Amino acid sequence: MDSKLIKFYKNSGVPYSIEDIIGLWDDNSWEVYHDFIQWLFPTTKKSIYNVNAPILTIEDAKYLRINNVLLKSALNRFKLFLQRGNHLTHFNHNYLRITRVIESLCEIGLKTEAELFHKWFIKNNTANDTDLWHMEHALTITQYE
Repeated sequence: MDSKLIKFYKNSGVPYSIEDIIGLWDDNSWEVYHDFIQWLFPTTKKSIYNVNAPILTIEDAKYLRINNVLLKSALNRFKLFLQRGNHLTHFNHNYLRITRVIESLCEIGLKTEAELFHKWFIKNNTANDTDLWHMEHALTITQYE
């Protein structure tokens, strides 16, 4: 039986339709709503900001790694994340989103993409040294294992 996260990825779960988030939401929606990112990019850690967010289980991660359709969907969500909003240019709550995306990509087997994005972001970000330190510190646990 599929978990609620896998059902969501198959577009049969709640609280959102993945098709709505990807197809209908504009940049402003991505900035205004804060409880969807945990669905698009789940991690093995419980979210302190969204108690209803799914946790990526070992079984879910294994399933995502071997299901080419869902893995391709994860890559498409990542590409969409890169295109939406202004979360790549300055320090704000979006650093938490960026950290979550990198961790999620690693945990579902897209480590190369995670590492390249992380390196690109650190190299090209216009934030000050303190802001970048916070992001680097948050990502030290990932280390692309």
